[in-house]
Formats: sequence, structure tokens, C-alpha cells
Amino acid sequence: MNGEPKNLSQMLERAVARRGRRAVLFFRGRRWSYRELASEVERVACGLYGMGVHRGDRVGIYQRNADSYLICYYAILRLGAVVVPINHFLTPAEIAHIVDDCELRILLASSVFHKEIEVLRTRAAGLEVVAVGAEGREGVQEAIARGSAYRTYEELRACDLEVPPCPAAAEDLAVIIYTSGTTGRPKGAMLSHANLLANASSVSRAIEIRPRDRFLLLLPMFHSFTEMVCMVTPVYNGSSIVLVEKISAAEVRRQVRRYRPTVLAAIPDVYASLAAVRPSWLVRWLNPFRVYISGAAPLAQEIYKRFVSTWQRPLLEGYGLSEASPVVAVNPLHGVCKVGTVGLPIPQVEIRIVDDQMNVLPTGNAGEVAVRAASVMMGYFNNPQATAQAIRDGWLLTGDIGSLDRDGYLTILDRKKEMLIYRGCNVYPREVEEVLYSHPAVAEAAVVGVPDSIKGDVPVAFLVLRPEHSAGARELKRYCIERLARYKVPRQFVFKSELPKTPTGKILKRELKKLAAEIAPPADELEESPV
Repeated sequence: MNGEPKNLSQMLERAVARRGRRAVLFFRGRRWSYRELASEVERVACGLYGMGVHRGDRVGIYQRNADSYLICYYAILRLGAVVVPINHFLTPAEIAHIVDDCELRILLASSVFHKEIEVLRTRAAGLEVVAVGAEGREGVQEAIARGSAYRTYEELRACDLEVPPCPAAAEDLAVIIYTSGTTGRPKGAMLSHANLLANASSVSRAIEIRPRDRFLLLLPMFHSFTEMVCMVTPVYNGSSIVLVEKISAAEVRRQVRRYRPTVLAAIPDVYASLAAVRPSWLVRWLNPFRVYISGAAPLAQEIYKRFVSTWQRPLLEGYGLSEASPVVAVNPLHGVCKVGTVGLPIPQVEIRIVDDQMNVLPTGNAGEVAVRAASVMMGYFNNPQATAQAIRDGWLLTGDIGSLDRDGYLTILDRKKEMLIYRGCNVYPREVEEVLYSHPAVAEAAVVGVPDSIKGDVPVAFLVLRPEHSAGARELKRYCIERLARYKVPRQFVFKSELPKTPTGKILKRELKKLAAEIAPPADELEESPV
């Protein structure tokens, strides 16, 4: 296939035609060629077609990092259907909302999540589940014995129907990535084939991707940063992916020694750990990486300096959001890398700094970051009101406060929205507050972030208890863990007699942030503070 593909299925076909024998994936000691991957994708697509999946149908992937994730991803797209990545750190209740919101009918799930799936079925009775992988298969068999309906990955592969050519047009919906808003209700950012292809093209140009590059995939595959930089961009260029199943220092070293990856996209936590290492001159000399990319959370300048001094390779901090497919800006591979900024807009992306009336602000002035590009989402699924608020006159309002310098470098100063980023994951205070408010002892709750140079925004909860009620940090911790993903649970609980408020009764979070900054840095173990 020559020229630019019109959909992601054609993108894979083009890679097969150009580099069919080249490795696309290394996982668990196996080398997958592009031709082998495409053959497996066709088998799984056939099975999904036999289950009645057609163009536009939503199919969820609820899996840990594995080769099956990549296969299922492209198999869904092969049918012109829509991929819905599921964050496997979410609780069944949180996943149930996603299932209901996008009318998900089929879920391709790791067998190890069988307990969560059984809980999910009580909330989404019509959901069809395909169990993938051997780990946890005993639990699946027990569920089947109790009357729960499952299909298996092997059944999908056994289908012998003939699948028609991929019907997806460039403007068709390809992926729905759920990202919560300040209301705490997750919204589905709709990304078309054209959106994702445009971003893959721009990322490739920005960091000069070569066919012989190998991407070390460490982060969860459901993350939009991982999806673009480590799953779509490599296939777009005919490059390879080195997939790490579970992050451990020993496993990463083993994979690096064996497969010699050249590109690493990771969060600041990873670079903080690497910056603390003192490698020998031989390890530095044999280092196969040509470029490191940091995203999903702010990178502390001190970590950047220590890392670059230690490893003597480019570390490029970037910026993006799911609604933009997601990459928006990155420091250049060649030229000036301005520490403390997130770099320049990647090719085919425009950035403006605007005020509340969408007026463009002068250079150096702080305002909301607005983005215009072919990679900007189609909108939020079944949510025209939120779409109208986010996209105005073709510009995506990011909710982030930033500024552009005279050279066009973007600095992110704050978040207009209250969203926190803790260890690279989004935490939405309103969602956590709603859970806290549901506890019978809680009268008032407010969640803010305490900046940490490594972890990002550490969630801290300020609480006022109801008269004649009592609750401690441990009780509230358990209560939150039962209802929220663990990374959303506040790391510290501060009990007060009252919270600072405006004359109209609105809680003054800026005052709470000042108080939180005076508290000792929260530990990983939740603590109770009487401040």
C-alpha cells in the first residue's frame, strides 16, 4: 500500500506490505513479525465479526500489558469498530459507568480480572465478556460453573468466517478514551482515525522516528500517552515495540540488554528513579537509548538536570491531553531544550494563550492554553454540552493555564480545572469529594493537591465531621478504597472544625492549598492530621 492510510487498519496493512518480516513486537521471549501480528489480528477480528461486531460498535479492552492487548486493539479497528480502553485500576462501579455511557456490549478482559468482572456483571447484565490469557483462568472456569457466560480468546481465533475489508473512513470514530471532568463524571473523548493518524505523523516528525527504532513500552497500555507514542506511532513508522509486562528494575534491565530499545516514553517517576542511579562508564557507553520522552505529569527541573547529567542522552519533556490524541508539544530533539517548559508545538499543531472571552493574549502573559490541530477530538461521546464548552471556533480549551515565550515555547503554570496528576494518573477532586460526602460522618469535604517533585500532585482531603459522629483517617481510607481506584485515594486526611469559604458559601480551595503546603509532606501510608 502506497501513500497515507485513511484508517488505522490500513496503517497496519501498509507496515506489513513494507516491512512484513520485521519485528513489530517482542514479548515474553517471542518475536512477532508484522506479518504474524496481522495474521493474528485477522483471526481475532474474525471471531469478533462472528459475535456480531460491526462498524461503529464499541468494544472494550480491560487487560494488563500483554501482546493480546495490541492484537485486540487492531482487531477491533480492523472491523471499523471502536476501541474503548478500560483503566484496570478502576473499581467495577467506575467501569460500569463507562460500560453504560458508551453502550459497551463486548469486553475483552484479562482472565485475572474475573472477580471484578463478576461484580461488573451485576451492574451491566447484558455485557458479553471474552476471557484472555491463562492467568486467572481457574476463576473464569468457576464462574462458568456457576452459570456466568464467557467466551475465550481461543474461541475467537477458531472462527473461520470471511471478514470484509475494513469499512472505516478517516473521519469515523476509532477510539473513546474516558477522562473525568471537574464534575467527577467520566467523559468519553472521541478520537477519529484521522485524529490519531495526524498525531502519529506529527509525533514521528517531532522526535524523528526511524523504522529501526525500538520503543520500550513500560506504562499501562490503556493510557492515551502509551497508546499514541508506543502503540500507534511505532506501527505508523514500521518500528518495533519491546513490551514490559510488569515494571521492575531487574525486568527492565533484562529487556534493555536483550532487545536494545532506542526510545523510552515514561512518566517523571521513572526518570527520578533513573536519575538516582550511578551507572558505570561502560553502562553509559552501551546505553542503546537515543532519546527519552517524559509526559503525563510535570517533570521537576532538578530531576531533568540530574538525569541528563547521569545518562548523557536527550530527555524531552512534552505536554498533551487525551482530547488532543494526546501529544500537543515537546521540547525539540535538536536545538534549544528549555528546561521548565514543555517545548514547542509539534508539527501541524497550533497553540494560543487566551482569556475567558477567547481573546489572544500577548507573549509572556498567562492564560488558558488553546489548541487547534487535526488531532483534536471529535467531541465527548453523548455529551454535546461538554463538547461545546471544550471546543470553541475549532479551538480546544485545555483547562490548563500557561504562557508562550517569544520563541514559542510553552510553559504550563497551573490547571484551570481542579484536576490533579498523581504519579502520572488523573485525579479529579470532585469525584473523590463525592465519595467522602457519601460517608455518614462527613459534613464537608474538599480535596486539593500538595506539589511533590517526584509524585506530582499528592491528594489531601480536608474534612469537617458531622456533630456526634466520628471517623478517623484509616476508616475513611478503607471507605475510599472500596469505591475508588487506589491512586485517587487521598494520602492525608486533615480534620477541621470549619473550612474557609466565600461570602456565598463556596469553599476557598486556594486557602486550603496554602494550609496543605504547611503540612509535612504526605507519606505513602495515609496519615491523620489535626491541623
